[in-house]
Amino acid sequence: MKIYLKTFAQDRVLDSAQTAQLMDIALMTPYVGGDAVFSARVMLGIDPDDYGVSYRLIEQNDQQTETEVKVYPNPANDNVTVELIGYDNLQYAEIQIYGLVGNLIFSKKITENVSYISVAELKSGLYFYNVIVNNNCIAKEKLIIVK
Repeated sequence: MKIYLKTFAQDRVLDSAQTAQLMDIALMTPYVGGDAVFSARVMLGIDPDDYGVSYRLIEQNDQQTETEVKVYPNPANDNVTVELIGYDNLQYAEIQIYGLVGNLIFSKKITENVSYISVAELKSGLYFYNVIVNNNCIAKEKLIIVK
């Protein structure tokens, strides 16, 4: 909204920093970034299909195995544990942490089914996280950091 009011509402052109920030928001899925995602896409004139943005939470496969993601403790202080249960064929996993306005603040590749992630660099506050496994967003929740 701040970028909109400083540019489009006053018939001004976006600078490179504003464009980059809007692109970060525009490439999020709406269930994470909310209405800001749609606004950013309109302001940039982009189609999310051109960028391969996934809209699914989990890919349905033929095998119905029990899978679960746990991120704890929550509230957290300096570290969180990411536990991927039932992902025996783990090719790629990542945790992404977003601020309240949907900007990506932190991301870390997850290499094991149980990973300990340092979030010591984050300030106290409310965040949102995604856990991506094998190119599918399988978890999205709130994360509270308390120092």
